[in-house]
Amino acid sequence: ARSVFGLLAKGKHTMQETSGNIELENLVRQDLGNQSAWLVYADWLQKQGDPRGELISLEVELENSLHKDSDKIEVKKRIDDIVSTYKERWIHPELLSEAGKKNIDIGFRYGWIEFLKVRYSNVLLSQDLDSDNSLEWVDQLKMLSTLDLSFIGLTELPDWFSELTQLNDLFLSTNRLTEVPAAIQNFRQLQFLSVNNNQISKLPNWLAQL
Repeated sequence: ARSVFGLLAKGKHTMQETSGNIELENLVRQDLGNQSAWLVYADWLQKQGDPRGELISLEVELENSLHKDSDKIEVKKRIDDIVSTYKERWIHPELLSEAGKKNIDIGFRYGWIEFLKVRYSNVLLSQDLDSDNSLEWVDQLKMLSTLDLSFIGLTELPDWFSELTQLNDLFLSTNRLTEVPAAIQNFRQLQFLSVNNNQISKLPNWLAQL
């Protein structure tokens, strides 16, 4: 299977003005909770003039309470300013459209989509990696930590699901899956998996090795 992230790195399609350091992005994807890796990435982004770098640095500082209470208000304001200015550039129009229709919920952190809950979306669930349009928005899920595809009647998962090897939490409960998706065995960062209330009769042996 071809990698959408690899294709985009080679310049096929990209929404980000600065997205050329695959080595640093992969370093972050190996452990999305590693703030040191995020800060190395942020430093590189800032040197490229990418506002996402400043955003990452400010959010890390805020999360670690590195500012006095009196300064936190200004830091939060700066974060809000950056997000409001660039969020529509950092999130594909199709994802924004689906969010506006309440078909999906999106959580945003460090300038990337961190959380995705699909409520109902034929657009997202029907697209595969042969679609140039899906290549664009799937690239924006490369830092996704939590994916919730529960309660939507899935019988199989879309092609782009296999790209999300950095996931920490995955919710697939209350669907019509007949087996645990084999792609999950490559999700080495996975900490939580929910597949209850499906039509799965047997769990694969590899599941115990995650």
